Amino acid sequence: MKEKYNLSLAVGALLQPETCIIAKLYTANPNWNALRETVVNENLLHKTRISSTFRYFLEIKRRLSIAYPFELELVAREDPATPYVLFVLCCRYYGLLGDFVREVIQDKVSIGQDFIGMDDYYHFIESKRPVHPELDTLSSTSFEKIRQVIFKILKEVGMVNANKEYSIQRMTVPGYLVEQYKKADDLAALEYLLQRIGNK
Repeated sequence: MKEKYNLSLAVGALLQPETCIIAKLYTANPNWNALRETVVNENLLHKTRISSTFRYFLEIKRRLSIAYPFELELVAREDPATPYVLFVLCCRYYGLLGDFVREVIQDKVSIGQDFIGMDDYYHFIESKRPVHPELDTLSSTSFEKIRQVIFKILKEVGMVNANKEYSIQRMTVPGYLVEQYKKADDLAALEYLLQRIGNK
């Protein structure tokens, strides 16, 4: 049985500034409980409500908890590769996003297509319903919010250009990051970044 999709994707997008703050503090003192108190008490995420701070902190913690040490290090020091690392973490944590990138966008790039439309997204969702019944639990509002966040993430990382009706763009992924994922034998990460081995 397929692992269920995590549908908390509606919280934020890449969250780069907030994630860098938390990653930097965590690498200095890897204690999530203490870090949570600091983030909340000092309002380090600059949210207007404590409940929002908790929600964003929890989501960022979950993303960073599945990071490789080199990914955490890059984010903590705000390396130029940071947005690409955050994108990989989002794809890894939110299976819906990861599958969409690998099965739709990466495949389009592989055959030379450079456009992604809403019909591609909705067709993808419908193809996943039989193996991911949790999609049927979404309200129309939540479903639309997730779609908006997915395309916001794709725009933030530079994978699509909304000014050209979602044309697919080649991202300038640093070579050292690509090499790190190759060393980790993480084919999925390379596909998320449209760097599939053997793909020109």
